[in-house]
Formats: sequence, C-alpha cells, structure tokens
Amino acid sequence: MEDGARYGNLTFDPSFSVARRPNGEELRFTRAEWSLLVLFTGNIRKILTRDQLLNAMSGARSNSSDSNVDCLIIQRRRRGEIRHA
Repeated sequence: MEDGARYGNLTFDPSFSVARRPNGEELRFTRAEWSLLVLFTGNIRKILTRDQLLNAMSGARSNSSDSNVDCLIIQRRRRGEIRHA
C-alpha cells in the first residue's frame, strides 16, 4: 500500500478505503466510515456539526439520527481504531 495520511499507529491509503497497522493488519472501512474520514481530513482543526457528520454519512436527504454518529464512533473506539481525545 502506498503511504498516505497517518493517524496514531494507522497509515491510510490515499483513497482512505484501507488503513494498515504497523504489524501489517489491514482495516477496511464502510462507506459511512470512508465519508467521515474524507470529511475530517478536509476540515482539519475545524469544528463540525452533527448535521455535517450525518450529511457526510448518509446524504442531506437522509432520516438518520444523531445516534448513528455516536454508534459509529463507539464501534471504532471499541476496535481500538480511534483514541479518546
């Protein structure tokens, strides 16, 4: 995998569809996760609203709720892919 962005111990490929740990383990991302990664990297050091996160995950016309964002972040934290700030 060509080196891309780094966060913690993860190295992301340039498309943000895959990340690799130092031991070579690959992490693949869902469409919603990919959408959030692209949004975050395009808005470094900016505060994003829940509406912006939901729109990135599901589209502006979606009926998704705030809990969808929470669930996604909690799942990634449990897997050790996001450190608490």
